[in-house]
Amino acid sequence: MALILSILQHSKITDRDKKSVHSFLLDHGFRGDEYGYYSAREDIFIDILIISEPENESYWIDNPPEAIWYTPLTEIVLQSDRNDQSHRECYHTALELAKIIMDCIIYDHQIGVVYDPQGKPYPHTLSGERPEEYGAGISEVNAASR
Repeated sequence: MALILSILQHSKITDRDKKSVHSFLLDHGFRGDEYGYYSAREDIFIDILIISEPENESYWIDNPPEAIWYTPLTEIVLQSDRNDQSHRECYHTALELAKIIMDCIIYDHQIGVVYDPQGKPYPHTLSGERPEEYGAGISEVNAASR
């Protein structure tokens, strides 16, 4: 199953932040092409796409997630696939990118949970057993880094 995370900003990403994101990704084993970024490692399967006008995307216009309280003006989508190591690396990369951008939230599309830039979930987005059922990926990465 694929894991999809979005880093969302209520403002447009600055040129400075774009350059910082680009440098971070290249320094951490990603390569860029005309579509976005992808992991250059053979054992990690992550694709990253920076969407500069998500407010014009049908996803955000037609049926936005209830957990998100604004229409984002910048979205960085991270999608991992094939193995748990890729998923853990996806969570880790999302947290690192959120540190660069700062004024953002991280949205986990599978479980509908929103995290702050430090990986702490917003309580209003937690519901029932879902985070435990799918695994608390960001919490796991945070615990490992302490």
